[in-house]
Amino acid sequence: VNTLVDRAVASTLGPGSVAAVSFAARLSSTIDLLLVATLLAALYPRLAAAVTPARRAELRGLVARGVEMLAVVLVPIGIGMALVATPLVRLVYGYGAFDD
Repeated sequence: VNTLVDRAVASTLGPGSVAAVSFAARLSSTIDLLLVATLLAALYPRLAAAVTPARRAELRGLVARGVEMLAVVLVPIGIGMALVATPLVRLVYGYGAFDD
């Protein structure tokens, strides 16, 4: 749904806006996916083992801990990405058809 809304809004902004939003989303989601997948890969075996009625409290604790870990990692990374947005985009997309 977010992608559809982003594209709908971008389509009202002028030529190249939809492409710019798509490339920005791809860059952001790639970084998030790499970090989230890495953190959750370590947590999944413990989550799977705790999915029993007798271990429900442990499961809740693991889920809470996972959310906390993601927040601790992703919030600073999000702030960092916002601070270095222009150089990051130039580094990733500043070549070929994307040159100024």
